[in-house]
Amino acid sequence: MISRESIKSNSHENLPLDKRRVEVTKDGHLTYVPALHAGWAERLKYVYYERPPLLPSVDTDIKYKSDEAERLWLQRIELIREDLEHLLKLPHHRFWSQMLFDEEVHDWLGSYFSFSPRSHDLCLQRITSDTVRDAQHCVHRLVFLVCLRMATYKESQVCYITPSKFGSIIYDYFLFDIPKLMDICTLFGRENKALVEKMVTNVFSNQPKYADDLREAIGTIAQSLKSIEYNLKEQYDDDDNCGLPRRLMNGTLPTNSTKCSWTELLEILVYLVDTWTTLYSFLTVYPIAAPYFLSQGFLERISVFYETAIPAFIREFQLRKFDPDVNLTFDEAKKHLIFTRIYMLMTFRLIVETCCLQPVLETRECKFSEMVVEDFLHTITAVLSEKRFLLDYLKRYPFDDDIELLAQSNIELDSNRVEYIIKVIAALWDTENDANRRKARHTLIDSINEQQQLSDATMLLDTNRFDVNGTAQTVGVFDAACDGPSVTGEQLQFLISHITDVFPELGDGYIEACLKYYNYDSEKVINALLEDSLPESLLHLDNKLARTSGELYSNMSESILPERRNVFDYDEFDVCSRNDINLLRIHKGKWAEHSKHRPASPNSDFHLKNLTLEMSVKYEDVDRLYDDEYNDTYDENIIGTAESSTFDEILDRREFQMPRVLAQIERAKNIGIENNYDDSDDNSIEETNNGPEQQSRGDFCGNPALRRERDELRRQQFHGYVKNRDVEGRPKGQGQEESVLKNRSRKEKHKSRQANHNRRSQADYKRSRGMIPS
Repeated sequence: MISRESIKSNSHENLPLDKRRVEVTKDGHLTYVPALHAGWAERLKYVYYERPPLLPSVDTDIKYKSDEAERLWLQRIELIREDLEHLLKLPHHRFWSQMLFDEEVHDWLGSYFSFSPRSHDLCLQRITSDTVRDAQHCVHRLVFLVCLRMATYKESQVCYITPSKFGSIIYDYFLFDIPKLMDICTLFGRENKALVEKMVTNVFSNQPKYADDLREAIGTIAQSLKSIEYNLKEQYDDDDNCGLPRRLMNGTLPTNSTKCSWTELLEILVYLVDTWTTLYSFLTVYPIAAPYFLSQGFLERISVFYETAIPAFIREFQLRKFDPDVNLTFDEAKKHLIFTRIYMLMTFRLIVETCCLQPVLETRECKFSEMVVEDFLHTITAVLSEKRFLLDYLKRYPFDDDIELLAQSNIELDSNRVEYIIKVIAALWDTENDANRRKARHTLIDSINEQQQLSDATMLLDTNRFDVNGTAQTVGVFDAACDGPSVTGEQLQFLISHITDVFPELGDGYIEACLKYYNYDSEKVINALLEDSLPESLLHLDNKLARTSGELYSNMSESILPERRNVFDYDEFDVCSRNDINLLRIHKGKWAEHSKHRPASPNSDFHLKNLTLEMSVKYEDVDRLYDDEYNDTYDENIIGTAESSTFDEILDRREFQMPRVLAQIERAKNIGIENNYDDSDDNSIEETNNGPEQQSRGDFCGNPALRRERDELRRQQFHGYVKNRDVEGRPKGQGQEESVLKNRSRKEKHKSRQANHNRRSQADYKRSRGMIPS
């Protein structure tokens, strides 16, 4: 190792670290040593990380002595903290030399990645004391800073590494690999998503070989899931496949034909929870990796594994539910399976959204959008045969919502494929009849509502996270119950049944006490039961406590009128809010048509009928006056009993009167004959008015065309010239005549005299012609 005192100067400070040489004195001679050299690395002995001491998950007869274990762990964690702080204080060239040429430092950091509690670990609730929790937070923060410095190739204008050389260094010296990047995303991604995303992006962008490693890692994960699926299926299919040849696994016959023990099943569940939470965290931080999973067929692998492994675990739980050897870890295993199901569905959905839905909303390229939609339909079609997985997935992510989203983006969908998928989904829902749903409600896992699972899991993850900024957060602690509205009757029974679906071993009385403490919030109760974070007052109660018959039926006699809501509240007949109702206004059945007891209601049919008759008599003369088809020739004669009954007497008494319409025509003819003897100056004007078509101004309705022509000629005679009202002119761009421009100006200036500005005069004109009743 080169000592610090031997460094004399540095003449290459502005060069990148991979090209910089440091001038040192060795045995009185000046030499130049590369900035990245094994001589700069210190030989240190590291203390490896271990999990913090935990309290027992259940009460035991032996008193648990945690003081000694806690003291030893705090001593260990203090040494780790000192080494991490020393590593962060090293200069830039010494830090990188230490990371490149000290192999033990990677094993030391790997121990923390392997054994550090994740946010989904239930053991975080059983940490012995706040001192242990604070020490864990401190180390967690320092490890994150070390990883952040390792993933940064430029710390300042002086301390930096060439990006291409940085990519080669981190890959050749195994500073980062795919499992380590996934662990970093899991441990630090929730609290520092932006920084972790920048770290992972920096690694992948500067070294493309990590993309190939990711493809190989996806294949390895898929193979491990296939192996687990095969082992779980094999131990339950032996009876069904008697006499049939057994399948080969990697070319060899599996030797473990015996059923898995409870310990092995628990280890498999822990592995699955860690795997799916890690994948989900990695894809959340670095969504660019989602297409690699889609291209490798990982979505189909998820659905097949879900369809095969989940029923196997459920069957195993049902068989061992009452086994006394597994009582201590049964609840923990059940919670692990819940998280496994949740994160499998969330991982599947995250890949679908990233690869198939978001690109449609973000891009405008039609061809690319069609390819993305094709991938989406292909993925959904591929998982149609996995009924259990598809049902659980559709409960949380309906297919209709995705189709509606794609339809809003104006993308042409294959109607035949979409219709086929919808029919299969509808048939799948139909097959899940009510009996199967009731049966599934009593199973250990299927009874949990998917939306409730996500809410509970998210709440649990939010409480189990570390703050890398050094601030210790309270874990698994809820606010005490406060005075709030009490829940009784059917609503309380519904909340109790909702919790018993998840925890069937608990008594109704115990659940009611928990609900009362948490202000009747079922989500908080389920979360507290999952985390084993109930208060001391509830822990001392018997969890098999049942509700008494008095409690079950005490609320049935309570009135529900205060909660009643109706559109007829507080009206004159509301018996729930009034005591002074007029019974005389209440009649059962229909009233007689002319009953003397019938009330004179202004809205009754009888009253409306009489009112209509009175109005018709009042306006009878008006209707007759304005009837176009009415003939009033004989209106002046008295017709009735005094009228003569013989035809001769009628002819002797009355003179013939010409109908008014015929008289008007005759009068028009006479006027036309007289106009023929007028002066020659008026001949041109009167020629158009001669003939039987001419009608007087008093006529009710004349020929509109003739009237317009006559009015136009009259206006021209009055002004002495024919006006040119052309305002349209030539097409745009060809110029306009001066007359057109003047007409446009005149029209703009005098437009208030026309259009809708003379409504009163026109109304008077219509009224004078009998078109508006007075």
